[in-house]
Amino acid sequence: MNKRNAGIVESYKRSTDVRLSDCYDSWSKKKEEAYDYCIRLKEEKNGKHFRIISSNGWMFTAGFTYIEDGKQYLMYITKNEDRPILLED
Repeated sequence: MNKRNAGIVESYKRSTDVRLSDCYDSWSKKKEEAYDYCIRLKEEKNGKHFRIISSNGWMFTAGFTYIEDGKQYLMYITKNEDRPILLED
């Protein structure tokens, strides 16, 4: 696993935020739509352990774990991409 992905995985493990209200006092309709997209993707992949990994005033990143072809992944969701990261044992 490269250094960037390892940092993302560590940030995911440290996060305890699971709802927009864990990160924001109020949020835009666009953030709510993005959050709903994340939850739908988690459900499509039969994912578990959804977390908001990072957040600021403009955007957030999120992730969840899932199994595909017998391997465990972290799906890292950003504004620009949904990137699966293979989790090593």
